[in-house]
Amino acid sequence: TEKTILYAILLIAVIIGFNIWAVKIKTNKTGNNRKLHAFTLLLSVIILSIFFYSREIFMLYLPNYTYEYFFSLIIDSSDVLEKPTYIKEFDKFEDLVQETGSSNATANTNDGQPNIVVIMSEAFSDMTLVGDFDTDAEYIPFTRSLLKAGSSGITYSSVFGNNTVSTELSFLTGIPTCLTASGSELYTNMKENDNIYSIAKVLKEYGYAIKGMHPYLGMGYNRASAWKAMGFTDCLFLKDFQNADTVRDLVSDHALFDRICCEIKDTDEPLFCFAVTMQNHATYNNEVDQNIHVTDWDGGNEFNNYLSLENISDKALEDFIEQLKSSEEETYVLFFGDHQPMVSTWYYEKLLRKKKNDFTDEDKRSMYKIPYFLWNNKDKKCLVPEETSMNYLPQILLENIGFEDPWFSYIKIVRDQYPVLSENYFKIKKEWYQTKFKSVLKKVHNNTSDPLSFLKQYQVYCYEIINREK
Repeated sequence: TEKTILYAILLIAVIIGFNIWAVKIKTNKTGNNRKLHAFTLLLSVIILSIFFYSREIFMLYLPNYTYEYFFSLIIDSSDVLEKPTYIKEFDKFEDLVQETGSSNATANTNDGQPNIVVIMSEAFSDMTLVGDFDTDAEYIPFTRSLLKAGSSGITYSSVFGNNTVSTELSFLTGIPTCLTASGSELYTNMKENDNIYSIAKVLKEYGYAIKGMHPYLGMGYNRASAWKAMGFTDCLFLKDFQNADTVRDLVSDHALFDRICCEIKDTDEPLFCFAVTMQNHATYNNEVDQNIHVTDWDGGNEFNNYLSLENISDKALEDFIEQLKSSEEETYVLFFGDHQPMVSTWYYEKLLRKKKNDFTDEDKRSMYKIPYFLWNNKDKKCLVPEETSMNYLPQILLENIGFEDPWFSYIKIVRDQYPVLSENYFKIKKEWYQTKFKSVLKKVHNNTSDPLSFLKQYQVYCYEIINREK
């Protein structure tokens, strides 16, 4: 696999490097030379092991435009779901899902079908969901106005600070990564001809043009291949944003939103556009024109930079929405962030007014809260839950527009019983649980009377769809 090759290359490179060093300090005694080479070999293995087990630290401190095409191949690589032993329980539902040409879909009939734009905004969050703080100016005034206007709520992310593709995978497939391997693990193993069922494939059956946009390297997280596997016809990456406006040398949200507007105008079919922003990617210690500052404690460069970047995004979002308001084409916009920002723990301690070791379960949950909204430019009212998780957003979107699909209809059944399913927290009806959901499922695999038992079918589906035709 790609990871095995990467590990081998890293190990060989480190061994060669140390042996070149060893040759330079070669002694006159053969025995000592052998010991020196043996020592360099052992040291190489130790260093590579430390590197692997410290991958989260590397993700935190490496420049934000370095790791995506290199380190994403190794993060969370041990988190792979074993094949369940109860495949036979899934037979009837598998037959249903394989009928997903969807008798409800109206291919090639485009009259009256709205454009659908989904924006997954890098590191977007309202940090007052963690704790209160004062600033010298409102940092996301327009976004908050949309959140307060109605069709909005809180969606829980399974990741914190990085691993964007876990959120991405959950949204596109409806499969929460608390039931599978991580998004990075699954993405890096996808090939273009894999058959991964997704909201993109549902909407393609309804006659939509399917476009994915991410103004960065397509090889990051193997995204170019993964998107093709999930049914994206047209994928736009950094090479498609030449001469675009930038913020911190990253393509700005404003440039990305303008490109979406152009695609809406230039596309004859109704458009489904899934856009992943890049402007506000960690880290936040580099130069930013700060126009937002925390006033009740020291926000420092890192936190003030993050808030200032969010303010830039807020203005870009306002311009984008205003353009859509003046458009004759009906358009829905679903907006959410992938995770909260990767800023120093110290800032979260300031927000929560306590040390990390004193964080309660509720405090920790607040660090996974992401605001979302569903907006329509023809003032159609959208009904969305106040609290949900990333895997339910595609079903909520389809339901509001009036599209049906067997798989996403099944997700609605799951959502009614389990309104939040995320990696570290889940909710049954109104009660929170703090545990790994996979461990819960293992306990009920052979207990058909357990209220969780129907999720066994859900887990089997996750496994079968992700691994189909590999």
